[in-house]
Amino acid sequence: WPIKCLLSVGTEREYLQEVLTILNNTIPDELRHRHLEDEEKEEEKTVAPSLALTKNLVQLILESDALALEMLMGFVDDRSGTTFWQSLDHSTRLALSLMETNSFFPFLRHPDVRAWAREQLDLCFQGKSDLPTPWLQEVSVACLKNASCDVDDLRFLDDSSDPHLEPSEPYDIDTTSDTGVGELDTGCRDNPVERMKLETEKTRNALLPSSKSYGIDYDLLIPTLLLLEIRNSHWLLPLQLSTFSATESTETEEQYVPTQSLLNAACHLAGRAPGSTSSSSEEPFLFAGFDGKSAMKQCYQAKNVVAGAYLIGGKNGFLLHVSEVLHRGIGMSIPDAESFLLKDSLDLTLIVEESKTFELTDGHQKLLLLLEEHVLGIKTFGDFDFAHNRGTVDPVFCARSILRAWLCLGLGDRASSSSWLGNWLEDRLGMKSSAESSGDTPRSKNKNDASVPNKHRLACASLVRSLLWPNNAATPTKKEINAAFEEPSVVDHVVPLASTMEFEQKLLIELCQSCLGLVESVPPPVVREIQI
Repeated sequence: WPIKCLLSVGTEREYLQEVLTILNNTIPDELRHRHLEDEEKEEEKTVAPSLALTKNLVQLILESDALALEMLMGFVDDRSGTTFWQSLDHSTRLALSLMETNSFFPFLRHPDVRAWAREQLDLCFQGKSDLPTPWLQEVSVACLKNASCDVDDLRFLDDSSDPHLEPSEPYDIDTTSDTGVGELDTGCRDNPVERMKLETEKTRNALLPSSKSYGIDYDLLIPTLLLLEIRNSHWLLPLQLSTFSATESTETEEQYVPTQSLLNAACHLAGRAPGSTSSSSEEPFLFAGFDGKSAMKQCYQAKNVVAGAYLIGGKNGFLLHVSEVLHRGIGMSIPDAESFLLKDSLDLTLIVEESKTFELTDGHQKLLLLLEEHVLGIKTFGDFDFAHNRGTVDPVFCARSILRAWLCLGLGDRASSSSWLGNWLEDRLGMKSSAESSGDTPRSKNKNDASVPNKHRLACASLVRSLLWPNNAATPTKKEINAAFEEPSVVDHVVPLASTMEFEQKLLIELCQSCLGLVESVPPPVVREIQI
């Protein structure tokens, strides 16, 4: 209480700097949790002040004034000749770095502490340091709370553990909003793909900071989550669970999104987040922009391909996502998978065909989620302008890559695999309900009503272009088309993906009719056959 009173007087009379100087000169060892020095014997006593005392003293200083931390960190230790943080031992730094005041962790916002923490995390990736798992768990929560993120928003939608939710997949950041995420439709409970999409959107929304708070410190959060994922540890401490819910029900970590899902969302948002800003003039330190190169290196060291794919984003990130699915699904190496997807022509010689019945796997669900984000979610012609929009990918290239990967996963039973995908696309694009209600195709149903276009016609155009056009080559000229008809041998070696996948003709016709009139969507020969 004497120290508390002294700090109060210093704050009220604006003598806080002098008060802290008195404390630093009077009780330097107690402030630093180190052995007391016997000046007469020039030896150190065996008993050091308790860590609890040091934490209590520092806590009083932090709570006295918003600028007290900056003053404390600037003091020079007479014994070691270093600043306050440099004069602490490793265990004391671990303890003080996680000190909380007013629901924030001020030490983790200070440049000296952040530099030390990032250095320790780097050493941990190199195997030269072993940070305690509980400390990593508390740092992950501290990063969220410093950005005023509500940890309770990271629960599963129905507070149940679902094994299908373990791999989180991307959803367009521009489409995330606060509406509709908390209301789980009954159909989503039985639809793992839709459920995973909503969980991903909900997780990303939970990481979006408010306008009056710091942004998330991704330089600390991402490596921390990577290390926790390596150790197969959840990002929440069991002891922290009771502080996040007002209910008296028993909390378990399984009720919150897993570490990999939180890591995926953090990596997705990290490259899109500006440097931290704060509207409060009482908080002097604003940390710099995100260090993407270091984070990418850490993803490589952790061998976490999914996190790296989210971090890269764009076409390269998308390729990593699909390549990772092929790697886990059929054992294809990442470089071979990327080469397979980038080739202009379909080459199945690298794929070992296995005779097995088609079953929906986690890899199939990942591909469907990628299809939702990059193809089925497009709404405007601007979505095709991938060359000038940072982070976007050509929807036709995405559709072709995803369909190729789908073919590889179900090559042993391609008819059943393509039939399942066709039924899913019909249901997702609203074709099944239209055909069942009218007994005809969507185009014939609305043939006399030009004002009612198919709302998915752009997505249908991307699918048609990837299924029926043989490759990524430019649209042939009229002379080239006529030459191809006169000399069939010119195009005999090129087989459309739809033929290789054994897609049903009825679905292909419906897709073509849904996007008729869009330039370069349906090949001219196919248009003639449909019109005939």
